[in-house]
Amino acid sequence: MSYPSSNQSDQEPIVLEIPSKHFKLFAKSMQCMGKLGDEIEMEFTPNKCIFALTPSSLNLHFRMELSKEFFGIYQMPQNRVCIGIKARSCYSFFQAQNVLQFIIEVNIGEGKVQFHQRFNDHISKSYRTAFESKTEIRTPQSDPSKLQARMSIKPKLLSELISHFSAHTTEVILGLGKERIFFKTPTPSDSDIQDKKKILHTEIGVDLNELDKYDNQFDLPLRAVFQLKDLKTISTYLAALPNDSTPSQISLGEEYSLTLQSRVGNTCFITIYFAADTTVDHTAYPQQQYQQQQMHQQQQQQQMYQQQQQQQQQQYSPQNQMVIANNNNNNYQQRQPSQQQQQQQQQQQQQQQQQRQPSQQQFRSSPPYNNNNNNNYQSSPHRGTPSQRSEFGNDGVYDIGNYDQYDQRQNGTPQQQQQSGDNYNNNNNNNNNNNNNNNNNNIQQQQNQYQPPNQHQQPNLYQQQQQQIILQQQAQQNQMIYQMNESQTSRKSATRTLAQDLYNDPDEDDQGQMDDEEVPFSQDS
Repeated sequence: MSYPSSNQSDQEPIVLEIPSKHFKLFAKSMQCMGKLGDEIEMEFTPNKCIFALTPSSLNLHFRMELSKEFFGIYQMPQNRVCIGIKARSCYSFFQAQNVLQFIIEVNIGEGKVQFHQRFNDHISKSYRTAFESKTEIRTPQSDPSKLQARMSIKPKLLSELISHFSAHTTEVILGLGKERIFFKTPTPSDSDIQDKKKILHTEIGVDLNELDKYDNQFDLPLRAVFQLKDLKTISTYLAALPNDSTPSQISLGEEYSLTLQSRVGNTCFITIYFAADTTVDHTAYPQQQYQQQQMHQQQQQQQMYQQQQQQQQQQYSPQNQMVIANNNNNNYQQRQPSQQQQQQQQQQQQQQQQQRQPSQQQFRSSPPYNNNNNNNYQSSPHRGTPSQRSEFGNDGVYDIGNYDQYDQRQNGTPQQQQQSGDNYNNNNNNNNNNNNNNNNNNIQQQQNQYQPPNQHQQPNLYQQQQQQIILQQQAQQNQMIYQMNESQTSRKSATRTLAQDLYNDPDEDDQGQMDDEEVPFSQDS
């Protein structure tokens, strides 16, 4: 068989020769991928070649990595080439036996892949198929840090365990416990499994002594659900590997729960990923589940208790106490303006009282006789009786009027009456001033008794209410005193006018003459 010349640069094909001792392994791998998926991706680099399966669903990935030493001839003119071919054609092509030589030729310029086979009787066959250029292989990479459990099992033992299940079984559960490993079919308690009532329940346990290695890092009962058909195909393929292959490494992780790894010598590495749901199987170990719940509840209670202690420490810290004291001072300062307003109101009331008193003093100190109005009175036709004139006088003060005959009898008497009125008004003013001074002194004493709260004490609302009540009572007392003084002054003025009437009462003859001369009051006056 002639090979392409190596003098061409970019158009030079990729040539791979697989020896007869490795042909069975390579053929079984290609058949397994052709049965599971739809497309096989090939990636060629200077040091290794990768064959990967891209299934129609992303539940399963198959990856086979072959080093440069695995091939008899490894001609790679470029740095990296990635292509994809149909998997069904490979499944029918690699069923041949007694193959002496197998060559794969990838022609980049033509876009074709050729498979050459040579048999013992000098018969050769060639197959050609088109390929599709790819950018990269989409198979996942497992993260060792996310693996939860690992076990090492021989491929033949795994194939025997899977063969016990019926052909009608669609899904199988793999349980990994602390001291027990089992394969079982779904039960009615498994609510996430479909078609659980149509199959015969089967459970197969595995002795840990039969395993080469087992490591459950979290000591929890893990459960993985996957398709039985795919697992049976893979277990049969792993059992058909050469005797020098290592036991299959089964790992449970997060992304792809079930991972099978196998190695043939130092040149072939096979990794299979199952994207099955991995959960904790509490139904298999109810006692352990109860203990886990108790531990979780205790941890939550401890966290709550620690948070409460931290909050209490923050409340009673010196910084928070200083903040509370400052808030109290600010509240007290905000209340002080209200007390000042009350004092200003009291001062305004006192000023109004003082403004009223001078007008009353001027009126009371005026003499009962008004000499300036003599001429007006003589010419006035409305004279009336003394009782009528007292009723219509100013502020209840009797205005005798201006009579010539009374002026002759009252010589010297107005001065005496004026002096007595002035003395009476002075006494009233002194009494009012003393009462106001006493009230102001009482208010100041009560204000002095009320001390502002300390920086670390909050003002007492009860004391503030009591102080407001006392101020209201004092205002009522001042008003009552003012009314009493007004009533007393009105009474005394009335008695004074009555005394003046008695003192200035004319004779009966004169009274008769006055009555004869009186003219009734009219509304015009």
